[in-house]
Amino acid sequence: MSKYRIISFDKGYQKDNFDCGIEDLNIYLKKYASQDIKRKFAQVFIIYPSNSEKIIGFYTLSAFAIQTSSLPLEIAKKLPKYPVPVSLLGRLAIDVNYKKKVLVNYY
Repeated sequence: MSKYRIISFDKGYQKDNFDCGIEDLNIYLKKYASQDIKRKFAQVFIIYPSNSEKIIGFYTLSAFAIQTSSLPLEIAKKLPKYPVPVSLLGRLAIDVNYKKKVLVNYY
């Protein structure tokens, strides 16, 4: 069995004790993540040990587009003239108790 799992945000997991050392990110997970999902502003993914429901990390992905006119000409000339769709990694946080540890065996 895998040691860690990554899934879409689920309110059933324990987020109240999450502390990444950056208060804005802690507050985001606890108060605003579910609102961003409802508004379809961002998708939030949580990381947790497979033997627990305690969130040990999270990240957000949002849809975004890069205007080719804002890129250097050498790069822009290789791209289409319309905005290029990309995924934006908006937030990334790991609980202080798991920092500097390698999170392997996840799915």
